[in-house]
Amino acid sequence: MSAETLQEAATSLPEEFAALAGLTPISDGGGLFCGVPENFAIGNRRYQWPKGSHLKWSIGFSRLSVLSDMDCKDLITESLREISSCCNVTHEFTTGNNSNLNIVTARMDGPSGVLADCGIPTNVSPKTTLRMRFDSSERYGNYENPPNGSIDFYRVFLHEALHWHGLGHKPANVGGSALIAPMYSTRIRNLQKLDIQELVLRYGEATGIKPPSPTGSSDGIWIWVPGGKSQATNPNK
Repeated sequence: MSAETLQEAATSLPEEFAALAGLTPISDGGGLFCGVPENFAIGNRRYQWPKGSHLKWSIGFSRLSVLSDMDCKDLITESLREISSCCNVTHEFTTGNNSNLNIVTARMDGPSGVLADCGIPTNVSPKTTLRMRFDSSERYGNYENPPNGSIDFYRVFLHEALHWHGLGHKPANVGGSALIAPMYSTRIRNLQKLDIQELVLRYGEATGIKPPSPTGSSDGIWIWVPGGKSQATNPNK
């Protein structure tokens, strides 16, 4: 089964998917999380595009909550610069049909729950197009410190972009903070050490560009733990 088929099945039945992924369903008090299945978690098979890839992306919507498509384009460009500055892959916006990523909106499971999902590069060629979906029922914006009830588009896109580059979620038994943890965090907005390590492992270091310093607090990071419970933990204590 392809990654896109898996993600469609997962988000069409969010309550059942939450149990499958080991996350607490929204009806049982679960939090905000990504819709990519946990069988792609870090430590399993490694997925990636060819090293040195020049990946193209496109936007298939005109508005997401208070953000216009141009607002999203600027935020996407900025977030992808974080990735290309630490590993050997580059990106380009396109309005044609030759993109490697099509970013769209969809009515997924209503407010809260699954925020977004993205295809994983399981078997790709330069002409492969994956899809990234954002739940149109969420209140997205551009927030360094998101207010209650609002979601920061930048950090959610950057998380999903890591999936686009082949990263799975950080398992609970891997220490340290990471943007690629399955639960949405208001404390981490940028790539962390583990995120960068996984990108470099797949694509090698960026050519002539200094990697960004990991930022964001690791206090109270929400991660998935076995048994279907979400847990706040501080890995530095």
